[in-house]
Amino acid sequence: MKHRFAHQVLWTVFYAVVRPFARPVFHYRYKRERRIDGPAVIMGNHNLDIDVGLLGLSYRQAMRVVASEHVFRKGFITFLIKLFYAPIVRMKGKTEVRTVREMLRTVKAGGNVCVFPEGNRSYNGLTGEITKASASFVRLAKCQLITYRIEGGYFRHPRWARSVRKGPVSGREVGRYSPEQLSGMGTDEVLALICRDLYEDAYARQEQSPAKYPGKALAENIEAALYLCPDCGRIGTIQSRGDRFFCPCGLDMRFTDTGMLKSMGEGEARFTTVRDWDLWQQSMTEELVGRAGDGCIAQDDGISLYRITPCKKDELVETGTLSISKTALACGQTVFPLAEISDLAIIDLNTLVFETADGGYYEIRSDSAYSALKYRRFFLYCTTRPND
Repeated sequence: MKHRFAHQVLWTVFYAVVRPFARPVFHYRYKRERRIDGPAVIMGNHNLDIDVGLLGLSYRQAMRVVASEHVFRKGFITFLIKLFYAPIVRMKGKTEVRTVREMLRTVKAGGNVCVFPEGNRSYNGLTGEITKASASFVRLAKCQLITYRIEGGYFRHPRWARSVRKGPVSGREVGRYSPEQLSGMGTDEVLALICRDLYEDAYARQEQSPAKYPGKALAENIEAALYLCPDCGRIGTIQSRGDRFFCPCGLDMRFTDTGMLKSMGEGEARFTTVRDWDLWQQSMTEELVGRAGDGCIAQDDGISLYRITPCKKDELVETGTLSISKTALACGQTVFPLAEISDLAIIDLNTLVFETADGGYYEIRSDSAYSALKYRRFFLYCTTRPND
């Protein structure tokens, strides 16, 4: 109880300082929502690194946020997050029963828990997959559910981009559901409700209400999202510079301040949005894996492998070529059979994280532009496809 009171005081002080700057500095529009009475699970969509900070502007009541393990290794930033958000750690790339237990303990004690059920920011402007586990937790918690949606976040800072742009972002509470309402619903119904309330299609919204998101080097690092050239069909050949991106085959595109793609070469662009381009390349996964046969599906040079001690430190194992086949993920001379990897998740801009069968926890990073997204998709396909 004493801990919750201290958290509430810090929350109140923090947002009293931040609120006056929300609109002029962050260009963020929101409204103060009504009081949260009793324990609650607050779920929001995830398109900005500061989503939880923006969401918190709407509420006077403190909430604990579920945060990825890697934010606990960021020095002073970690200190601030711990101070104001009392985070609950979640290790991506592995199953975390401890996270669920701590969330339930908080709710049972009368506290509020904030979670972003997608688990990852979007690469293409569409709300990501929300699993059945999120709905199961809501039913298990037996408290009220609040859904909150932030709009405009994707264009303000695309997942693949290193730079933040200017432009409007807004947030609002979508729904508030009592324990009684939720108790009369099945898990699938709760899941459908969450998916409906948190769904965001950034490009559809942009078509309805166009807005500009100007900035510098608008296209730089877009190859983190667009890893397959639609003209030549090769993987990993796209490179970016300024507001343009290219392929050696002759593809020449521009990323505009409205987030649209424009052909700078001859003929019309096959895709005018990152969303449509990405959905197409995702649909090509089976063909790309089949094309590789038993060999390498994709590879990138200059990638570093780190062994992680959760919430404490990282240790460089080696730097070399990262590659994936139907059966293994390799970084330099270190090879991990896919069957021994529990999941291959993405954190930060472009870092892969996973746990192995022997309990090892690893991160794969690169300072240069490459696409972690393609490795995750190839991994998911190769580990879930029917046996040949």
